[in-house]
Amino acid sequence: MSDEEIGDFLRRFQRLRDLSLLRGDKMNPKIKELGELECLEGKLRIWMLQKVDDAQDALGANLEGMRDLKKLDLRWSGDAYGSLDERVFHQLKPHVNVCCLVIVGYGGSRFPTWLINSCLVDLRLSECHCSSLPPLGQLAYLKRLVIKALDKVERVGCEFYGDSIQFTRELDF
Repeated sequence: MSDEEIGDFLRRFQRLRDLSLLRGDKMNPKIKELGELECLEGKLRIWMLQKVDDAQDALGANLEGMRDLKKLDLRWSGDAYGSLDERVFHQLKPHVNVCCLVIVGYGGSRFPTWLINSCLVDLRLSECHCSSLPPLGQLAYLKRLVIKALDKVERVGCEFYGDSIQFTRELDF
């Protein structure tokens, strides 16, 4: 299937509730084809993000335009690509209505700034290669935070809590 045929195919499903995009060696469908699905509701899973070779393709996914999306699951696997992972992740900014974000295997050294400017209720970080955590205490609506296998994080200091006095109801390390 050509990129154009895939785009036409995806446009037929404007009211999808859940979509999983598992990227293979041929990179089809391209991540930018998601930009056609602004009406996607429910859950979006994008796996094998290490295969995205151009951050502009990630920008074309237009996750910020998916106002009815509630859960976003982003996964990298295999070797970490550092700065490319950071550029791709930065472009995958979701709409503020996303309340659950799962990040697995992210290879960048830091998280994007948009992460702390969101309305997340549930955040799960697993097997990421970052050396520090963003000030997650600034997430005013956060009720559940799960952090697993972030082996490169050396310490968690008071900056982790940000300016917030109140933190989450559930915290798993």
